[in-house]
Amino acid sequence: MPSYIYKRGDIYYFRRRVPEYVLPYENRKFVKLSLSTRDEKEAARKASVYNDYIEDYWRSLIKSDGSTDPALSYKATVKLAKAHGFAYKSIAEVAKAPLEEIVERVSVASKAVERPESVVAVLGGERMPTILLSECLDKFWPLCADRLVNKSEHQIRKWKNPRIAALQTFIDIVGDKDIATVTRSDAVNTPPAKAGGFGLRLKAGSIGHSADYRRYTTVKSSSGSGGF
Repeated sequence: MPSYIYKRGDIYYFRRRVPEYVLPYENRKFVKLSLSTRDEKEAARKASVYNDYIEDYWRSLIKSDGSTDPALSYKATVKLAKAHGFAYKSIAEVAKAPLEEIVERVSVASKAVERPESVVAVLGGERMPTILLSECLDKFWPLCADRLVNKSEHQIRKWKNPRIAALQTFIDIVGDKDIATVTRSDAVNTPPAKAGGFGLRLKAGSIGHSADYRRYTTVKSSSGSGGF
């Protein structure tokens, strides 16, 4: 990575010119911020993390034609919090943090009032994007692309269909929920007779046979209900 750090007085700063291809989406010509350290190695580390953040942010602007994609924005905010030396936490989580951490976060945010994105990252103002169950497969397929190499359209369809059916069955029973709200009981208490869920999962290859069957029968017998 090119060096985007410079020293002013005793403190290191990050400075990068906005690339020409980003200018139609960005109202700044330069990105500048204090790295809040006198140590060159620490400044280089923070600059690297911040540079990752700003590049993610620019990609999100370009991808969404100037508006911000919630998922990419959240990912970028997590990186920016790291650049400031914090793990990203929501506002509620920050409020429950130890007093020393809260004071440190507020102190950093107060020095970054001209950079709202930094304040949001440090104090937890970015909401985690909602991902509905019905959106999961669109995110899942690219992760499995290597499994479909050299397969015919028929083979790909045969591989995908059981997974599509299994997820749709699950949605029919629990509703099209935000994935963050899905609980273990949603899966464990899904009636197999009604959903055909266990059989579909076996066909889909997402679980094994013998070991998972034993686990299934154990859950079923211990719960007195349908288990999976």
